[in-house]
Amino acid sequence: MGIIDRIKERFYLKSLPAKIARNKGRVPRNIEEAKTIGILFDATDIDYRKKTLAYADKLRKQGKKVSTLGFIATADKEATFSFDFFTLRQIDWAQRPNGDAITHWLNLDLEVLICLFPQSSKFTEYLALHTRAGLKIGPVATNPSCYDLMLDMPAKSTPQQIIQQYEQVLAKTVPQKVA
Repeated sequence: MGIIDRIKERFYLKSLPAKIARNKGRVPRNIEEAKTIGILFDATDIDYRKKTLAYADKLRKQGKKVSTLGFIATADKEATFSFDFFTLRQIDWAQRPNGDAITHWLNLDLEVLICLFPQSSKFTEYLALHTRAGLKIGPVATNPSCYDLMLDMPAKSTPQQIIQQYEQVLAKTVPQKVA
């Protein structure tokens, strides 16, 4: 690692919060209990985007308030999507995302954060650490404070595979209500 990389890493680490952002409200034990859900996803691939947005619509039909934030590697300035997004141009040299969509996202109070990236990156970890959510679900990260539930998934995992995996894990670890 060269000196420039060490300087970038130092600035990145200094930008991480000393105390992890949390929602002040109750912490849901599973997705069924949550009323507000944030989905962070890779919107670069059209199929991945469609599957993620279909999942968000499914959650909305269940009466949940769902906020989505997509990452698109490159997009035109005039590009419009049905979700907030950020691009590589909005990630600074120390791997910290910024911009209006990021500011709006970080001001949300969520009960659950779901990161549908199959692999972790510096900017997803940054967002996870700064997002106020009671329950955070995402890929295995280098910073163990990023998520409450980390999934070790292959790099080519689809949103359905990630969703199915975390739902199975939550079903096994969370006591279910008996009717």
